[in-house]
Amino acid sequence: MAKFTFHKSRESYEDGGEDYVLNTIENAKNRSAFSPELESTITDWASEYHFSGERLNLLSVIKLTQGMQVLDIGGGTGIISRYLADKGCVITLLEGELVRAKSAYARLETFEDAEVIVGEISDLPTDRKFDLIIICGVLEYVGLAQSEQWLKRVTSHLKESGSLFLAIENKIGLKYWLGYPEDHTGVVFDGLMDYSGHNAPRTYGSSELRNKISATGLTEMKFFYPFPDYKKPRQIISDSGANLLSPSEIYSLITNPFADYAGISNMKIDKSAVFKTVLENSLLKEMANSFIVIASQLNGSQKPYEDGLLLVRCDSSIRKSEFRRWNYLMSGNSTAEFKWVSVPQGADIASPDASVHLFERGRNLSELLLEALDKRAVGHLLEKWKMEISKAIFNEFETEFDRKHKDSCSYQLTAQCGGHHMISKVDIGPSNYIVNDNGSLVDIDLEWLANNSVCAELAIMRALYYSEFRLLNKLAVEREKNNLGELISRITSTLIPGEPKHSLSDFMECEVNFLELTHNINKEKIRKHISSSLLTKEADFSLKTLFRSQIAKSTILKKIYVRLLNFRRG
Repeated sequence: MAKFTFHKSRESYEDGGEDYVLNTIENAKNRSAFSPELESTITDWASEYHFSGERLNLLSVIKLTQGMQVLDIGGGTGIISRYLADKGCVITLLEGELVRAKSAYARLETFEDAEVIVGEISDLPTDRKFDLIIICGVLEYVGLAQSEQWLKRVTSHLKESGSLFLAIENKIGLKYWLGYPEDHTGVVFDGLMDYSGHNAPRTYGSSELRNKISATGLTEMKFFYPFPDYKKPRQIISDSGANLLSPSEIYSLITNPFADYAGISNMKIDKSAVFKTVLENSLLKEMANSFIVIASQLNGSQKPYEDGLLLVRCDSSIRKSEFRRWNYLMSGNSTAEFKWVSVPQGADIASPDASVHLFERGRNLSELLLEALDKRAVGHLLEKWKMEISKAIFNEFETEFDRKHKDSCSYQLTAQCGGHHMISKVDIGPSNYIVNDNGSLVDIDLEWLANNSVCAELAIMRALYYSEFRLLNKLAVEREKNNLGELISRITSTLIPGEPKHSLSDFMECEVNFLELTHNINKEKIRKHISSSLLTKEADFSLKTLFRSQIAKSTILKKIYVRLLNFRRG
């Protein structure tokens, strides 16, 4: 059994969900870090913070070793410590709030070498030393006046070869400039105004953070930039990635730049365009919404991270666990050639289950389409896309990626739809292609394959449906009522020989079945979501149904689809 030590308790920080979390963990059969049982009990932000597997994505950048001695300061209900214990680390969790500490103990009680301490860093014997100390979402509550002294006390518990892992928000993060309320205080522009003199909670900019860490004697620092932030990161880019990847590549790879926990930004502004401008002016490192820092003494330790790591993309916890991956973008011998290493969520990068494929460099077709619209030069790009769709339908090509990797790193799904032209590719929308330096269109997303069992007609409807969301996420536009449903059906019919066989309702049912197979979402909720975003409530789901949701009323998409339709006819 794990050890439980009580020194003193405080109740200065609670999110209101502590009792529910404790009761849920104590009654759970599966208390592992990625427990589907615990994830199924998520009801609000508080329970999501304590149970979501996405919390653990920030640990994808750490290289762990068996038997590593870890101190988790402010470890809360123990989700991070449980993951580390599952990986063979020896855990000491320090938590000042009693109910949270009890939850952490419930997670860790089966680990004989684990210890949960209720108290503060001053309660830890000075001779206790660790290989790794984790401070995740804690420094901001220490207070400005005490922060440097507190950090020195914390790092005094590191072994000479040990490392500090720190995660915190950036007080001048881009989201705050865009009017999102400060995550801790709920006040707009609070961090940008240096919290108007308040002592705590407060976060820090990158220079302030570097100075505070350097003052402890840890001068070797590696910064990572998690998006939308460190709480539930979906993409994490390293210093090296920010330097070696082009602004366009970063823009395409970071698909979730913002998250809002305190309110909604009311600024009428194209946030994606602002993010792109920040990237093009090399400001990502200063204006990322959060930081992850791994620090150690100069030349003191073996680095607890992969040297060639550029970026990690983590799948959403909405997916079923068997379909979640950590996808590492790594640099090779050449700074111009990168590769993807894909492993099951939580697995080491050297896992025997890892699959490897080349990272295709270039610009995303969806992004280029938007730029081309402004220049009235969208035609040749749409022609490329149309040709790729035609090739997919008639099985006229197999890329090098297809030949080498489709058996090793693609999910083989069966989605029997019924139709006269069957294909394997589930995703054929513009965001699934890049235009490389040679001007060729390259398919970059072969994750979902279906063994020639998806009807091409339905796959095209799916591509057009999701391009609507993805393109509008990249560019805010004025919307008006358009007969987008008719456009989708007409474009689909021009790309498929013969009479149309499927309606939009067929597409919806096929998509509902696909998402139910791969995601942790109730089937009726999926159907309601797609129906509300795609069709009117009183519709008969025929091809002539009008799209009435705001997401689907896009002048820009109408232009794209009409041009595509005209090219086919021409």
